[in-house]
Amino acid sequence: MDNECLICKKHNTQSGKCMLNKSNCLLFEEEPRGKKVRTKLAFDIDPDAETHLIKPFSVIRLEEGGKTEEITVIKILYIDLEKWIIAIEGEFYQNETPVFQKKRTFKIVK
Repeated sequence: MDNECLICKKHNTQSGKCMLNKSNCLLFEEEPRGKKVRTKLAFDIDPDAETHLIKPFSVIRLEEGGKTEEITVIKILYIDLEKWIIAIEGEFYQNETPVFQKKRTFKIVK
């Protein structure tokens, strides 16, 4: 029941307005990209480059391995101007999980 609501386009966790959690909802509309997942992430910024403005609810596009992933910024955690690092809390869809997040979920055992 609860899992169905997390993948519905109209639920508040998917930026909708429905806050009800009930099974066999007549308004259920599945989000093909899956539920939204939050993560914390820190990355380098280049002081000389013309970068896009990073602010809450803006979209950041990360390129890794020839693939582009989009992450929506929820909150800026901190900015370190000495080391030129920014840390954010971001959100992405479960079916579009970025490569770095997939690597985090596995533990390498020797």
